[in-house]
Amino acid sequence: MKRKLHYALILLLASGISASGQITNKSILSGLETELITTEKKSDMLITPTGLNVFLQRKTLSYLTGVSDLSLAKFYASVSTENEKLNLGFNIPVKYDDNSLMLLINPVVEADAKNSFSTLYKNDKWQGTIRAGLKLTYLLPFGTMNFLDGKKTNLDILRKTKYEEIASAYKAEDDKQNKPVTTLTGNVTLPVTEDLSARELRKKQRDAYDAVGIAEADYIEKNKSYTWMQTGWISAWGFTPVTEASKYISPNYLTAFEATRFRLWEINLQYTHLFQNSRLGSFYLSPWIKRFQNNSANADLMTNVDYGLYSQVPGTAQTNLALIETNPAFVGIYSEFMTTNFNFQLVYITPFTNTLIKPGISIRYEKNWGDYSPQNWRFGLPLAIQGKSTPINIELQYRLNNVNNYKNEVDHSPKKTFGISVGLPFSLLYK
Repeated sequence: MKRKLHYALILLLASGISASGQITNKSILSGLETELITTEKKSDMLITPTGLNVFLQRKTLSYLTGVSDLSLAKFYASVSTENEKLNLGFNIPVKYDDNSLMLLINPVVEADAKNSFSTLYKNDKWQGTIRAGLKLTYLLPFGTMNFLDGKKTNLDILRKTKYEEIASAYKAEDDKQNKPVTTLTGNVTLPVTEDLSARELRKKQRDAYDAVGIAEADYIEKNKSYTWMQTGWISAWGFTPVTEASKYISPNYLTAFEATRFRLWEINLQYTHLFQNSRLGSFYLSPWIKRFQNNSANADLMTNVDYGLYSQVPGTAQTNLALIETNPAFVGIYSEFMTTNFNFQLVYITPFTNTLIKPGISIRYEKNWGDYSPQNWRFGLPLAIQGKSTPINIELQYRLNNVNNYKNEVDHSPKKTFGISVGLPFSLLYK
């Protein structure tokens, strides 16, 4: 039995080695040709799976305000005054055999963006909260694109042209490697070429497919070869604290503060449906639910005090002043509890393509359940500022918090706040 296992392991290792060595110019062209022929033969298929990936990347780049939004960038950052957080993330794509995207694995790091998030550790103490997160996005395979009659023929010609360009470049590369060279001493020899690594070969193969996909996306956008497209994805993500700055808690102004770490974690589940019309623009519809650890200080159920406010209250414990000089402090009854949060968001992005700024509108409704149960509204004005290769996403936000007066306060009015979020995709999956 052990001998059979050994043989199996050897065969698996050998197959893995041979598979990595099977990528050649010939195999790349053969696989690419098969994909292009498949696309051409299917009457309901306008572009290749890679072309659809590129197209989807360009549409989703117009709206990036935080972790809840889909980003097809290799690396991205977002910062928001809404939750005063900075997020840094990158994407690892997982594809089907036909090169269409199946899954995005997105590790994320979150840090406080208030009071200089660059100062994370000082005087042997953590000055802010750092949370590690992981987001998984499954792109549903029902994406469709409706195209105009006659436009598919021109794309077939485009694909053939790009294929011949790649084949010609590979032939020139092979000819150069196999062409004898006479040295100055009269020796006739062949150039010595270094074998590419498995990683370099995979990149070469990916670049060939991407070249065709990018050409397709460029063509259908420039010539409006489609009328509409739709797709959807399911995302699940969560955060857990890595470091926590101490917050100071006291039941009243006379009792000494006690250092407390909140250790807040959360999990999210979201569905997003994208409908894009070549003339009307893009519509994002996103319901999602969040479950997170909460407490009375974090939920604004306690009084947030600073050094100036605390020092002016008669009879306060003076020993507390040194503690809260540079640290958050809260006065009141402290408790920990779980909160369930439901969000529903609608985003519209205009179809403008040749403008410096592409504007839009966003509306979000938020409902919480549990000890903390406000209903909130957020209205946004997203602006995608077109850059040379990637846009800068800015959203001006107006929030109405606690519109339902869940604490039944006398003379209650919703809390109104203005904010801004900025999203920066640094490097794209498809360039």
